[in-house]
Order: sequence, then structure tokens, then C-alpha cells
Amino acid sequence: AEVIATLPATRNYGAILAAVPGIEVSGVIGGGLTSAQTTPEITFFTARGGTPTEGRMMIDGMNVAAAFSGGGVSSLVYNTSDTTEIQVLIAGGLGENETGGPSMNLIPRSGGNRFAGQAFYNAAGDWSRSNNIDDELRALNITRPAALRNSWDANFSLGGPILRDRLWFYGTVRNYGNARVIEGAVGGNLHAGDPSSWAFAADTSVAEVRNVQGRDVYSGRLTGQIGKHRVSFSQENQYRCDGSTRTRGVSDGCRERGEDWTGLGGLGLSPEAAGGYYAFPYYVTQGTWTVPLTSRLLLEGGVSRFSYINAAGGFGMVAPDAILDLIPVTEQSAIDGHRANYSYRGVNTYQDNYANPNNFRASAAYVTGAHNVKVGYQGGYQVATSTVVSNSNLVAYRFNQRNRDQFTIRLPDWQTSDRTVQHSAFIQDQWTVKRLTLQGALRYDHAYSWSPAEHNGTTKTSRFNPAPIAFERTVSVRGYDDISPRVGVAYDLFGTGRTALKAHIGRYLAAATNDSTYIVNNPANRIQTSLTRSWVDTNNNRVVDCDLVAPQAQNAVDTCGTVTGNSLRFANALTGLNRINPEILGGWGVRVYDWQFSAGIQHEVLPRVSVDVQYARRWWGNFTVTDNQALDPEHYEAWTAVAPTDPRLPGGGGYPLTEYEVRPEFGTRVAQNFVTFETDFGPARINYWNGVDVTGSARMNNGLTFQGGTSTGREITDRCATVVNIDDPNPRNCRTVR
Repeated sequence: AEVIATLPATRNYGAILAAVPGIEVSGVIGGGLTSAQTTPEITFFTARGGTPTEGRMMIDGMNVAAAFSGGGVSSLVYNTSDTTEIQVLIAGGLGENETGGPSMNLIPRSGGNRFAGQAFYNAAGDWSRSNNIDDELRALNITRPAALRNSWDANFSLGGPILRDRLWFYGTVRNYGNARVIEGAVGGNLHAGDPSSWAFAADTSVAEVRNVQGRDVYSGRLTGQIGKHRVSFSQENQYRCDGSTRTRGVSDGCRERGEDWTGLGGLGLSPEAAGGYYAFPYYVTQGTWTVPLTSRLLLEGGVSRFSYINAAGGFGMVAPDAILDLIPVTEQSAIDGHRANYSYRGVNTYQDNYANPNNFRASAAYVTGAHNVKVGYQGGYQVATSTVVSNSNLVAYRFNQRNRDQFTIRLPDWQTSDRTVQHSAFIQDQWTVKRLTLQGALRYDHAYSWSPAEHNGTTKTSRFNPAPIAFERTVSVRGYDDISPRVGVAYDLFGTGRTALKAHIGRYLAAATNDSTYIVNNPANRIQTSLTRSWVDTNNNRVVDCDLVAPQAQNAVDTCGTVTGNSLRFANALTGLNRINPEILGGWGVRVYDWQFSAGIQHEVLPRVSVDVQYARRWWGNFTVTDNQALDPEHYEAWTAVAPTDPRLPGGGGYPLTEYEVRPEFGTRVAQNFVTFETDFGPARINYWNGVDVTGSARMNNGLTFQGGTSTGREITDRCATVVNIDDPNPRNCRTVR
């Protein structure tokens, strides 16, 4: 913890991970990689070719993250300051690891027999930023760097005894946030809130659109010693406030808009059409127990409950004075002082979601002179409920040069709700014989999921659904069963303790959370909830004078295009659902997996100075695809164009480009989507990553600590043998290298 405190970086986990060789930090929602070390937002991380969301955040050995998207991280502000230890695993691991990606485990402080604490404050703003604008950038009309209005982090913590040698406390209070200017964003629409106006006019009185984020954090931890038993309980409450109200004088928002700035909007959104407002809490509750029964046998257990409201991505929720009763408009053209594809007039949709991931652990460790044996159980119960809240009109328009050319309709306030449960048991051992150390583990995983009858579909009625749409409880994954072996070896090459050869191989699984196949059978996820079609407003009354859901082309008053493909399934709960191959929803060895292999050498080149070089390979399997069974490859026709000659194109351009389109006689077929194994259409895809990690570390006598390194690798994905057999036979991009 002392080393972390001395790092010249902000106190969040993204800044720490960015300093770890071998880990790739992939930025934040709502910001780029450059902002990942300063914002209190989600920072994704991965290693060795994994998905950006596979990195896992843990507190006291238990995952505390989202109940979906791989369950790796969340928008919780993780407290890296008040820890006794931070453990970072780059990849692999033994029996305690479900997935093969990287992880960071925070071990919180617990207090002790003397009162001790710390206070920390930092701040930044316009006064602290540099200016690298030169003549070349000015020639591109870039006249100033991105403005940071303010950034702050105030933290106070204190711990000590309640009953000496029996009961201790540790508490933290923190306020954390920042405000950045979104350069080029328009500050408002002079016609906002006017139902008679369909025009956009920039409000120049609002000088800035800001990305404003803030968090109040309160946490407390009690630790008690009862004989040999050590019990700990902790509670953390966080209160998030991002964005601002749309107008001034609104009393029930968490942050009021400024006189000349707003916390809503962006490059493609006017404030009255924007989300970006977050005002909700996070709650983390944990309990742990340990008891050393003998000098060799240690028992441990823990439970973690995390609950929070989320807005599923960068759009966010809406301010209390949001406009939800005017038809929203997206203008395709860059006119009237805004950029192309700019939305204004009202909010189309936003998400109001609830997540409640719960995790449990129990283990027994037995240590002898040569062996270190551990057996354990891990469990998880992931709850996720999502509501897409719609504009009351249930329709949105698209303009091109102010002319109406498309509309989208949708079902009202659509809900999806899912539950995923995971149980696992493992045994692992580390055995040392002279210069050889062997590690081995065997892990059993069982996972299943379902969608409850409640909170799936919509309880509201509309002109598109005269009755509520509801579904019965539906099983998605009936049961995945997997046994995963892991083996590691280390050999002291010369018997001096300075040079070690190391190797590892193991099988790992994709996370059991509310996504992918765990929710694929939920009928609320399988229905088409929106429909988009072309439109010409012939009588210029800004009303769609067509039968909105009749699929045939219409031109009696307005001209409305033909409805095709998936849109033909709109609002149809009887025949419009995707179909699922039941074989992908259960069985032994069906779950998505990856194997990892690594081999390397670690050498102490000088006292307290070492270099570690490792080769690693990772490969994946058990992929699924969605096949529209209403169309086969022969239902498409190909046409070819020639790319222009341009030195910026591969090979200078001039090469043929072949595209495929559905033949007109098959274009009106209703989509019949079927989710099944990719191997039903050919051999399994080739998907692997190879790379080399080089890391150097040094601990000097004067207390200086150095760590640095490089990680290089390449991932290859080849689906060319199967992609031509699934719907569109276009083979372009069937092989990727990155």
C-alpha cells in the first residue's frame, strides 16, 4: 500500500493497472484511454488477447463488479488508497480462478490497537494544464487543448480500537470527481421545449458543454477477534452525481446547470436530447471469517453483496427536467451550426437498470513443509434487470437537410430481467522437491440461468401493443458442467535461487454472468422491440400518414417503404421470437472456454534486480452464431465495384470490392433467427493469441522501486470456412489479425 501511495498517479485502479506490464487498459465509457487515469468511471482491462471486459476487480478475494458484460468491473469507485495489499494477476492462475483473464484484488485495511489514519487531497484545473498548440495544429483549426475545468480527490480515513485486542474499526470518507470541457459541442437549442418548432438554433449563451462527474463515498469496517476466530464486516455507500439539470432553477437535481455551461449534451446530442445524468447510489456489503484450527490448517469464508442502479453505458439516465414528450429528431446533415447525425428536440430512450451481483467463498488450506494444499468452494448469484424507458410518443424522426426521410417506432418501456447462478469446487496443491516446484489444480464449475416472469416484457399498452406483453419463467442455460485442469512447474536451474525456468498450462471458462448464452433464451431478449422504415412526408405535416406497422410499401398520402427482415417481427410475441438450439444451453464441455500456455525464464541479474521473459499462447473454443433460416447463401446476389486509386488505401487502391444483397424476390421474408453452434456450418474457427512479455524489476537499498516492461503479441481469428455458409456469403473480414 505504501508503494501505491507513492506512485505519481491518481488514486484509482485504472492508473495502477496502466503501470503493470502485460496488462492492456482500454479506456472508459464516455472517455478515451487518455482519460482513464483521471475519471471516476469504468476502466476496462485485459491481457493476452482477451476481450476488453474480461479483467476482474475483487475486494477481499470476492468479485465486486457488474452482473453482466463478463462481470469484470463496474462504475463503482474502487478504494485503492485504504488497502493493506493490492494483488494483480496478469493471466491464468490455479483452482481459485474461474476465468483466465487478469484480476486485481484489493485487501482493505482493518484498523488496529492504536489510532491511525491518513488524509489526502489533490486538485487540478485550467491552471495546471499545459499547452502544446503549434502552427501545424492551428492550421487544422485546433486553437486550444482540451480544457480541464477542475479535478479533485479529497480523502480522509481513520482506524483504531473499540475494544483493545478484541474489536477494531476503520472508516473512510471521500469526495472525488472532475469536470472536462467537451470541445466542439453545442451548448443548447433555442427552440428546446417548444412543441411547435422542429428547427434547431444554437444557443450561444451557453458557452460550454462539460463532462461533469462526482462521487461521495462513505465506508466502514468492523473487525473482531473471538478466540481463534476473526470476523470482519464492512459496508460501503457511494452516491454518484454526473451531469446536470437541463435548465436552471430545478431544485430536485443533484447538480444544477451553470449560467454559461451545461452538464448535458455532446458532439452528437443537444442537451434536450441527451442523457449523461447519473444520480443514484451503490452499496457494497461484505463479511469474512477466518480461523486457524491448527498451525497447519486454516479455514476461511466470505460473502459479498453489491447492488446498484446503472444506465448501461455512456448515454446515462435523464435529468429531472428532461423532455420526454416531444418527438426526437436526428438530422443527418451538418447544418445549423451542428455536426452531422445530430439529435435534438427530445430524448428518444434511456435505460433505468438494476444490478445485484452476489458472491461467496469458503476454503480450507493445509500447509506442510513440502505441500501447500487448498480446497474450496465459490458461488455466485447475479441479478440484472433492465428497462428501456421510451419517449411518450414512441416514435423518432430522421431528417436530411430538414426533410423527413425515416422514422422509428418502438414498444413502450421494455423490460428484461435475468438471473445467473454459478457453483464451483476446486482443489489445488503446490509441492516442492529440492529445486523443483510443482503446482496442480482441478476445478469443477456448474452454471445455470433463467429469466423470471416478473420484469420481462412491458406492462404498458400502446397503439403498437393493445395488451401488455408478458412471459412465463423461462430457463436459459439449464446447466453447464466443466472440469478444468491447471498445471504449473518451476525449476531452480543452477540451485542458487537466482535463475528459474517456469511453465504453465490450464483450461479456463468464460464468465457466468447475465449475457451471451445465459440470456439468449429469455423471450424478452428475442422479440423485435423497434421498427425502422423509410418515409417521405408528402404533405409536409410532420405526421407519418401511413399504417405504421403494415409491411407493404404505401403512398396513399405519405410514402413509406417496405418493411423487411427482422423488422417484420416487430411486437410479435407469438411467432417473432428467435429460436435457440437447446444443445447450446447445457451439457459437459459446452461453455465457452480458453486454454493458456506459457513458458519462460526469470533471472536475478544483480542483487534485487531481476528480469522475467515469458512466451504465452492462448486459444478459444465453443462459439455460437445466429443463422437466419429464412435465407440461404444462394438467396443473395453479388455485385462488384472497384476501389478508387488512393495511396492511403491498401496497395494504393484499384482493387475489386464485392458486396452481396438479398435478391428482391426474397427480401420480404420474415427473419427466422436460429442460434446454434458455429461448427454446425463447418470446422471450428481458428482463434489464438501468441505473445512475449518482458518485465524488469528492481528494489534498491535506498527504497527506490522500479518496474517496467513490454508486452507484444498478435491475435488471429479465422472464420472463413464457416462464414460463407451462414446467411450472407460475403467472406470479407472473415480473417482478422490484430
